[in-house]
Amino acid sequence: MFRFSRVCALIILPVFSWAFTLQAARSGHPAVGVQGVAPALCIFAPARAAQASNMALGTASGTHNILSINKLADPATAQVLAASIRVSLKGLCNHAHAFSISTKSGGLQTGARAEGFSSHVDYSVTASWASSVNLQTSGVPGQTTPESITSGAFAGNLELDITVGSNGANGLPLLSGAYSDNLLVRFKPLI
Repeated sequence: MFRFSRVCALIILPVFSWAFTLQAARSGHPAVGVQGVAPALCIFAPARAAQASNMALGTASGTHNILSINKLADPATAQVLAASIRVSLKGLCNHAHAFSISTKSGGLQTGARAEGFSSHVDYSVTASWASSVNLQTSGVPGQTTPESITSGAFAGNLELDITVGSNGANGLPLLSGAYSDNLLVRFKPLI
């Protein structure tokens, strides 16, 4: 099970200021000035699965979407079964920003360990939003892609291609248990 989050590194609440300036113009009529401020936002709709093989998109909860692998291991050999999904999130950022993706656990993990078995499954992610970043897990918690800089506002689809290869456990049979990781998509304002 994957859990990925959409995070905006900075949230600015809307602040509206109205400035009224009364000036006596030469004609004797007052002038009124009106001002407003638009907040810096990155907002996204819940994810939609565009393509899937042995994976499914679950229900969104707030800023989290759950991806489930239908069959992680072959029931006859306990070897990893390949799985993939393309997830699309319609969104916008109304300011210059950087985006990156990171993994909390460095791959799909289960808590147990046993010699001759794997309790870790690697996967890869390609995220496309104005440009692309790639992440290949390798068991290192907190792995993060370099930031991709968007020089201005951008609206469109954030596409995530997630693939679990059949060699994701380095040829070892999987230890039984629930495997999970958190994949975080970060948007950092550059204002």
